[in-house]
Amino acid sequence: MKVVFLGFQTWGHAALEGLLDSSHQVSLVITHPQDKGTYKNSFLDKSVKQLAESKNIPVIESRKANNPEIKARIKNIDPDVIISSDWETWISPDLTALAKKGAINVHDALLPKYAGFSPVNWAVINGEKSAGVTVHYIEEVLDQGNIILQEEVSMEEDDTIAEVLKKIFKKTSEITLKSLDLIEKDRVKPRKQDISQASFYHKILEKDCEINWNNSCQAVYNFIRALSDPFPNAFTYFQGKKLKIKKASIPKKIYCGIPGRLVCREKKGVVVLSGSRGVNQPQGIVIEEIQDSQGKKVSANQYFSKMGARFGKIA
Repeated sequence: MKVVFLGFQTWGHAALEGLLDSSHQVSLVITHPQDKGTYKNSFLDKSVKQLAESKNIPVIESRKANNPEIKARIKNIDPDVIISSDWETWISPDLTALAKKGAINVHDALLPKYAGFSPVNWAVINGEKSAGVTVHYIEEVLDQGNIILQEEVSMEEDDTIAEVLKKIFKKTSEITLKSLDLIEKDRVKPRKQDISQASFYHKILEKDCEINWNNSCQAVYNFIRALSDPFPNAFTYFQGKKLKIKKASIPKKIYCGIPGRLVCREKKGVVVLSGSRGVNQPQGIVIEEIQDSQGKKVSANQYFSKMGARFGKIA
């Protein structure tokens, strides 16, 4: 089948890579300009443009796909399918209508839950035990089209966001090709999303990453691992300076007291208290590595010279 592909970064790269190893013909690739720098030099910074050009596929760079020039180009190709993966702007119905067999999106969540943006980060923040990939038809409302296929991946309690995403990327090429095979053979049994079970999340920005030490230790730990590299990192304030938390863990011993208090040292790092869930309930989190206000990474045991101080703007 003839395919027009819209995608960006490693999410798009993973889907396109599978297409290029298949019998399908990718006639045009549309991608966003690679100038945002959000994940610069990380595993999330793979270039869809470079991958397409390495296979001599025409590439258009654009913030949006709904302009007349791009629509005319797609109409001229007369594609069987339009595919998007990590395409960050709205795709209009008159554009998707240009695909004879439909337009599909590859979304890194188990829809109808976690529609919208930063879905894997939010799943880790919420302590989910699994995440996944959904291929669905594109409709006018974002991420609400009928589901073609889903693949699930497990999330361990200590998985960082990077580890979960790498599991998802391994599934992306495979599920994209399986979906195209069903479409080509007219064997799709689309499943309507149960909108009563849907949830929509916004994109996580750096300003959203401040730790609330009144939350439970598990919630704070989930927040830290959900925002670990290459994302902006969870942060807090200490003695008027902003600190990023690079690495943390949950101690075996139960520590209790005032949220935000640095209470003692362990071998791996410094124990900080979170909000209480009840008498004699665990509140401790071990901060193992931080990044100071000058951008220097340092072990927590090295950085914090005294115990008893408190994290947060009140410190």
